[in-house]
Amino acid sequence: MLDTTLSGAWIIASSGLTTSSINWGDAVMHILIVALSVVVLTVSLLAYKRRRSRRYLFLTAGFFFIFISQLATFLEVSFLSNSLLIIPSIGLHLSHVFDFLTLIFFLLGLTGYAQDGGHRKTISEPFSGAQSKTSMLEK
Repeated sequence: MLDTTLSGAWIIASSGLTTSSINWGDAVMHILIVALSVVVLTVSLLAYKRRRSRRYLFLTAGFFFIFISQLATFLEVSFLSNSLLIIPSIGLHLSHVFDFLTLIFFLLGLTGYAQDGGHRKTISEPFSGAQSKTSMLEK
């Protein structure tokens, strides 16, 4: 049975099996995951700064939501004794919303939808790289 309490605009749901002490092994693991997500986010920001394409922007947004999701999970584990942060208006766990947004942005970035204003390359346009078919034949 879940015990829910209202805290500001968030509902904090606990399983009733919480203890007052912090599980340090779990906390250290979440600190490492948050640190790694910061590194990946920084690399993606630098890649976007260099490339300036929508694909890199969407991938950077995906990595941002991974960071936010892992930060929320770290706060739940460390300060809320594994209680869940729930968004009351939609009744979903906060971390799951961020995970969903991560997948949406990765889908947009990786499928090629982000290129050329939503125009995807088709089979009739096989050469989308640096060389076109005519420039290869001219050599």
